[in-house]
Amino acid sequence: MKRGFLQNKNGRTASSESHQVVQKPIKPTASPPSRATDQDVVIAKIRHSSSSPTTFFPTLEYHPSSTRSYPQNVLCTRIPTNDPHGVTQCLIPGHLKSRILSLPGFPSAPPRADAGIYRIGPTESKGLGMFATRAIEMGELIVSERPLLLIPEASAFDVADICDSSTGNYDHLKAVLDRTVMELVVSRMSMDNEFAFRDLANSHIDDLGEGADGIPRTNVMDVSIGDLDAKFKMVTKTISRVNHSCRPNMLYIFDLPTFSLHLHAVRPIASGEELTISYVPPLTTSSERASLLQSRYAIPPCTLPCCTSSITDTFRTPLQTKSTDLRNRLTTLQTRIKRTVQTVLVTGSKNPNTPDELANIRKVYKNAQALIREMKKYGLEACEEYARVVYTAAWCIFALSLDPRDGLRMTDAKVKKFRVWAVGVLRVHFGEEGEIYKSLVDQNRMFGIV
Repeated sequence: MKRGFLQNKNGRTASSESHQVVQKPIKPTASPPSRATDQDVVIAKIRHSSSSPTTFFPTLEYHPSSTRSYPQNVLCTRIPTNDPHGVTQCLIPGHLKSRILSLPGFPSAPPRADAGIYRIGPTESKGLGMFATRAIEMGELIVSERPLLLIPEASAFDVADICDSSTGNYDHLKAVLDRTVMELVVSRMSMDNEFAFRDLANSHIDDLGEGADGIPRTNVMDVSIGDLDAKFKMVTKTISRVNHSCRPNMLYIFDLPTFSLHLHAVRPIASGEELTISYVPPLTTSSERASLLQSRYAIPPCTLPCCTSSITDTFRTPLQTKSTDLRNRLTTLQTRIKRTVQTVLVTGSKNPNTPDELANIRKVYKNAQALIREMKKYGLEACEEYARVVYTAAWCIFALSLDPRDGLRMTDAKVKKFRVWAVGVLRVHFGEEGEIYKSLVDQNRMFGIV
């Protein structure tokens, strides 16, 4: 069973409106003593027992994190080390921890969301869910929290590096190894965080029984951190519990300066509407999504029209190709557009584009606007491709506004409204440190649009 606000760990349900499972709420606990917050654990080596080849023993070294660094070793550590806004238990290479801690002003305080923006309550017939308590605008922050757990996308240790796979079934050995490492990591959490972590659903109880390794596989959020050129998996107390939909109205991003996950609305949300995210890539076919949801999270097939109608597959499947084509054309256009800007600003030219160039920009703009409308129709505002298409349309407006023959002006009320909206879309998808977000903000400032 997957995520959701489950009433018990073994129950599972599915809504007719969206894939969703409900999970028992986290209970408050008394404040426990801390667990060695001043020490990193260096996982120096993992060995297996010669008498029992399926038993692994981690060899550990304990060191004060403030006095030594281990750039090539895998650390079981807390980031930030101690902070009133929360800490994250991490399994991370030492050099990445050093880069994170060296960020100017790290860690910044996570932004605060409106505490009353959502409530937890029953769905019509399938357990609990998260619901908006008021109308929510596109781009609004709904939840902000530090993860309970951060681990690498790929396993930090490989069975092949530890023992000969001939000693037993490789898959079984890997499962035992993953559990050994994860139990170690979780044991280093604060008591409150460990309770919250173990209270999450576990859809991967196998012949080894129930263990900490199944919880990340069930509740993980995949995050790519461009500044670190690294991909991680994260587990959170609240966001990991949000129910799934193939037409999600929210999107999460990871903010490195605050070391927190942010959950934003990707479109206007009505009061009383359930708040959802997508667990699987939304541009896959309905059968692929159903297979992933069942195998990873034990969620039954979705009954939304977007999953039961072949028409939506006809649109979704080639969408990535359409978006990539527009992005490629934009890349080509941007070189020309940047020259256009220089021509206008430096020489004051009134006709910076040739008629063919102008026609090409208009065509790309028209196609981008059409694709935005289609993606909204199918509830795909949480896709990165959606943000990229919005970015394409905004760039085309910028180029066309510089040519008086087109008649499109950045100062027009409709254009200004679109540009402000586009900036909001890019902030939700890429954060305020995203390069394409900042480029659009800079363009708007040139024309006094805020």
